[in-house]
Amino acid sequence: EADNGAPREARRFVREHLEKLGHDRAIDDAELVVSELVTNSVAAAPGTVVFVALLPVSGQVILEVWDLSPKTPVLRPPDIMATEGRGLRIVEELSVNFGCNRKGRWKVVWALLGAD
Repeated sequence: EADNGAPREARRFVREHLEKLGHDRAIDDAELVVSELVTNSVAAAPGTVVFVALLPVSGQVILEVWDLSPKTPVLRPPDIMATEGRGLRIVEELSVNFGCNRKGRWKVVWALLGAD
């Protein structure tokens, strides 16, 4: 069950696994991306189960965040006065590509990160 500590746990998971995979150059961006995506999951469905997966693919890494929220994340227009809503802009900036898919009841938000 995800709570406000989930982003910290997700960052630790990402760092440990990217170090094991030898993708040290992707760690900083991946930690920020996973933090934003897990924060979105916790905000969209408090108390939901959240899973994080890393899939190495051809020198890059696909980072996935799975949750049971019915809400699809929306990339908001930039607004300098907004106090929230910048997370997906950060994900967009740090990722080669990102998106959202449905797999049964699960929502999967993914980001493709350059690792080399």
